[in-house]
Amino acid sequence: MKSLNKKTWLALWNSKLPESLKLLWWQILWNILPTISVLAAHCNIHLTNCPLCGHFEESLEHICFNCHFMKILWFSSPWGIHIDAFAHLSVTDWFGFLTNKKLVKTSLNLDNREILCFATIALDTYWFYRNKMTHDHNFCMPNSDRICFQLRKRYDDLVKISSPSHKASLASSWSPLPEGWIKLNFGVASSSNCSWVAAIARDYHGHLLIAATAKINTLSSSLTAAEACKLASSIHQSIACSSYIILESDNLNVISSLNNPSCCPDWELEHAIRDSLFSLSFAQAWVARKVTYSANVASHNLAKWASCNFVSGNVSNCMPDLNSLDSDVPMFFNQ
Repeated sequence: MKSLNKKTWLALWNSKLPESLKLLWWQILWNILPTISVLAAHCNIHLTNCPLCGHFEESLEHICFNCHFMKILWFSSPWGIHIDAFAHLSVTDWFGFLTNKKLVKTSLNLDNREILCFATIALDTYWFYRNKMTHDHNFCMPNSDRICFQLRKRYDDLVKISSPSHKASLASSWSPLPEGWIKLNFGVASSSNCSWVAAIARDYHGHLLIAATAKINTLSSSLTAAEACKLASSIHQSIACSSYIILESDNLNVISSLNNPSCCPDWELEHAIRDSLFSLSFAQAWVARKVTYSANVASHNLAKWASCNFVSGNVSNCMPDLNSLDSDVPMFFNQ
């Protein structure tokens, strides 16, 4: 595959796509996404046909332009695009087109951010169902109408959450989110010889899904915050209702490290950040963003409560109610 120039790489990393979806593009553009054609070059594979359409070898070009499954997804887009019309492009040229604002506007009269969002969600949808069909022999493929409906919903949510106005300022209080997403907030508290971390998961109505706390045997503020992030990232796997995650904290170092792990400012954070990214890789989409302390106060108050009462693990059924945790008023939780 052709290598990308610096400008196109910057377009990827500076895009408002969730980090997990940027990593999907990164794998595609380096040709290291484990498609059957890539695996067949290194091991003996007899059946190389596409798992979803059964026609031709599963390669990046086939996935992007020629797979019947992908053609259905693209035709269901708001613009009814026939994706095979772009089959003359290489995958890298296709991505370069998607990130070129002027070219997309001239050729399709569209906003390139919107078509990039749709292309990304379509590829992620292909990869999700492809893996289900390949590795889960009991999996029953939904009908195409249902898949297209779910795709459009994910696309609408991603466009909404990725819009420039959505992140124009830091949230100053806990705020609702698009339907189907969950929000994970994490916070910390310190005692004389250890620290406590807490994570709270809420649905788009603001209702509690799960809350957890843990004792951390360190007083390092940076490591404690990273361990809180690790706890929050891990608990989403126990929530069956959503694979779309918004991770929030008032700790800039941790959020920046999640969004750009290669620039992690503190070596102490690296292991916990790596574990957090691994847990988040099981989500279909995730976003990490910094908020003010007031918007994250519930998780800090929960950590304080845990430190006072020496409670760790799943605390959903014994914790103080969310209204009291959301208060900025200093809280004392001695039983």
